[in-house]
Amino acid sequence: MKNRKPSFRFEIDNFSEKKANVISSKTFESSGCEWFFAVFPKGDRLADGHLSLYLQAKNSTKPVTKVGKIFTEHPDIALDFKPTKQEVKTAYMNVLLRVIKTLNKPPKSLSETRLNKASSELSELMNVGFKLDWLKLKLDEVTLERKKPDADGSKVQQLEERVKHLELKLDEVNESRTQQVEERVKKLELKLHQASFSKSLSDDANEYRAQQVEERVTNLELMEVGFKLASLNTKLDEFSLERKKTDEKRGKNLALMELRLNTKLGDLERKTSYDTSVFDSRIEQMEKYGMGLRFKLESLITKLDEISKERKKADDADGYLVQKHEESIKNIEMMISQVKVELDKKKDKTSDDGFLLVD
Repeated sequence: MKNRKPSFRFEIDNFSEKKANVISSKTFESSGCEWFFAVFPKGDRLADGHLSLYLQAKNSTKPVTKVGKIFTEHPDIALDFKPTKQEVKTAYMNVLLRVIKTLNKPPKSLSETRLNKASSELSELMNVGFKLDWLKLKLDEVTLERKKPDADGSKVQQLEERVKHLELKLDEVNESRTQQVEERVKKLELKLHQASFSKSLSDDANEYRAQQVEERVTNLELMEVGFKLASLNTKLDEFSLERKKTDEKRGKNLALMELRLNTKLGDLERKTSYDTSVFDSRIEQMEKYGMGLRFKLESLITKLDEISKERKKADDADGYLVQKHEESIKNIEMMISQVKVELDKKKDKTSDDGFLLVD
C-alpha cells in the first residue's frame, strides 16, 4: 500500500425510483478486510427520515475490528505480503491475530510451550513478508517479564507442572489413539490386499474368457469375409460375361452407325456440289443485274446535274426580274408620296381662300 490509497466507486442508478429500504454496494477490500456500503434512502430508525450511509464490514466480528486497528497503527505491516489467494491471506491473518492475542495475555499465565509456539508462528509470518518488528519486541518483553520472580512464582510453577502433566496425558491419549488408528489402517490394508487379490483372480478368469470370445469373433469374421469374397467373385464373373455381351452388341451398333454416317456423308457431298453450281449461277445473274443498276444510276446522276444547272440559271433570271420589280415599286411609292405632298399643299391653300376641297 506504499503511496497507494484504496478507492471504491459506488453508483446508484435512478435513486429517486428505488423503493428498497436499504441498498448495498458490492464488496471491496481494504486494509486486509472486506467492506461494503449500506445506503438507507429514507433513513434508518436513528436518522429520523433522512438519508443514511454506513460503511460496514462483510463479516462484522471482533477480529475484523482488531485487524482494522492493527492496520491503522501499523500501515506498512503487509507491504511485502502479496498472496494470490484470499484463503491464504485469511489463514495468515488468523495466525497473526492468534499471536497478538497470546502476547496480550499476562506473561505469568503463559507457558514455555505456548511462548515457543508464538515465537515460531511469528517467525513464519515474518518470513512470508509481514513487518512485525514491533510484535517481536513485544514477544521479547513478555518473555523477560515471565522470567522475573514474584510472590506468585510457586503458583505459576504448580500451574506449569499441571500443564506438563496434562500434556503428558494428552500425548499418551494421542499415542493410544494413534496406535488404534494404525491398527485399523493395517486391517483395512489387509482387506484391500485380499480384495485386490480376488479381483486379480477374477480379472484373469475374465481375461481368459474374453480371449476365447475374441477368438470366436475372429473366426466368425473370417468365415464371413470368405463368404463375402466368394459371392463377390461370382458377381464379378457374371458382370464380366454381361459386359462382354454388351461390348459385342455395342460393336455391332457402332459398325451400323458408321455405315449410315458414310452414306449420309456421300449424299451431303453430292448435294453440296449441286448447291454450289446453282449458287454460282445466281451470283453471276446478280452481278449482271448490279452492272445494269450501276449504269442506270450513272445516267440518273448526269440528268440530275443537268437539271440543277438549268434550275440555277432560272433562279438567276428570276432574281434579276425581282430586282427590277422592286425598283419600279420604289419609284411608284416615291411618286405617290410626291402627289400626297402636292395635295396637302392645295388643301392648305383652299382653306385659306374660304373654300372646302372635297376629295
